[in-house]
Amino acid sequence: MTEQKMSAEQEETMIEAQKSIFQNDYIKNIALSKVGGQNDRYGSFGKEIFENSYLQTASKAPNQVAYEALFGEAVLGEGSVTKEQLKTNAMNFWSSSIPYQNVNDLANKMEYSGQIDSKYSGKALGELEEKDQKMILSSYLQYEVTGLMKTGLESEQKNISGGLEKFLAPTKKDSKESK
Repeated sequence: MTEQKMSAEQEETMIEAQKSIFQNDYIKNIALSKVGGQNDRYGSFGKEIFENSYLQTASKAPNQVAYEALFGEAVLGEGSVTKEQLKTNAMNFWSSSIPYQNVNDLANKMEYSGQIDSKYSGKALGELEEKDQKMILSSYLQYEVTGLMKTGLESEQKNISGGLEKFLAPTKKDSKESK
C-alpha cells in the first residue's frame, strides 16, 4: 500500500482542524482533568480540583467541534460514552493536536517572553526532534495543569471567603439593635 501525500489545501484544512481542537476549552479542560488526575503531585485535593473541573465542563453543552470529536462515534454507533472514555477521548484528541501548534504560540501561552532559538522559532512542535518535542510538550502540559490547579484554588479561596462572609455578616436582628 502506498502512502498518499496530502495536497497543500488538504494539509491546511487538517492543520486548521487541529488548531480548532487545540483551542477548544471544552476538550482541553476534560483532557487536563485526566492528565492532572493521573498525577499525585497535588494529592487528594488536586484530584478533587481536577474532578470538579471535569464536572463543571462536562455539565455544559459542548460546541460543535467538541461534540463531533468526543461524541460523534458513540452517536453514530448507537453507543454511549462513559466518563472515563470521555476523558480519554478528550486527552487523545487534544494531545494529538499539540504537535501541529507553533512553538512560538506555545511559548506565548506559557507567558515566555524571551528570545526563541531559530531551530525552534516558527516551527510546529511536530517538526522538532523527538527529545525537543518531549521537553516542550512536558513543559506545556505542566503549565496547563498548574493553571487548572490555580483556578481551582482561587475558586476554593472564594468559597472560603463567601462562607466566612455569611458567618460574620450581621443578621437582620443585629442590624436593628445597632440603630
